[in-house]
Amino acid sequence: MLQITDFEKIESLNSRRRKFGETYLVRHKETGEKGVLKIVDKTAVSPELSEQLRIESQLSFSVPGLPEILCVFENEHYSSFVKKYREGLLWNDYLDQLSDADFYRHVPKAVSQLIGLLHSVHEKGYIHGDLKPSNILIDAVSPDDFQLHLLDFGLSFQTGHKTMFKLPFSIGFSAPELMLGYTELADETTDFYALGITLFNIFTGTIPLAHPNPEAFINLQLTHPLPKHSKIPRSVFSIIEKMTAKPVFPLPPNQLSDIEKIKLLQEGKQQRLSYEELSEAWNSIEIRKKWFRYV
Repeated sequence: MLQITDFEKIESLNSRRRKFGETYLVRHKETGEKGVLKIVDKTAVSPELSEQLRIESQLSFSVPGLPEILCVFENEHYSSFVKKYREGLLWNDYLDQLSDADFYRHVPKAVSQLIGLLHSVHEKGYIHGDLKPSNILIDAVSPDDFQLHLLDFGLSFQTGHKTMFKLPFSIGFSAPELMLGYTELADETTDFYALGITLFNIFTGTIPLAHPNPEAFINLQLTHPLPKHSKIPRSVFSIIEKMTAKPVFPLPPNQLSDIEKIKLLQEGKQQRLSYEELSEAWNSIEIRKKWFRYV
């Protein structure tokens, strides 16, 4: 069985954005296999953050495109794990390199692959919780021959579970139930909502309802429908619209009671596509006209 001490650090991968601990690229001392080491000093962070790392360390899959945990270590001071390192490009960067023709050959199969990867996470009883283009990696031989990888499960949580603290969320991509902190309402459609916004982004190069003021941005997301965009084929937009269905709040959410917000959030979620519905809709899609992207 592999141990943390079997690996040596190569370089720091720490992000300036969200820092729950230390992250390093590591290499197995004997085999040379690369991994990603995450460490949290339990004496320096809250118990909630330690618990979040523990959840991430449990999310190991035998499915290509999902994380594989190589070893886990925990004592009274530290929690850490090593997961398998994935080579590739960020999906957005890869898409930017494609011609229009290759883009439209690639995207239908890529989205089907992403739907399947998310379904595997959901079958294990978890929500990814942070799906966006920067958390999708691609290892590609060609536009038709590739493997997508879902990255960063640091905000994942159990389906139907009220998290111990309000998780950070990605402005622009997160579903309303995550923005408002009702993680217990999250289900598969929560991740499919984020996938819908990701699709909007890859076709247009923009995030819908974006605003320079974060508070205004959040209010726009919660109170306005998804705008149509000329760069998105109608057949694609009709699916995205159903993936990102949300309630219409009659007032800013902070002026509503918990009961009112929960009722509205549930009503919005009921309008979204389930895994079976989304798979069927996407697999039957046809882009009949040549469309040109933002690049």
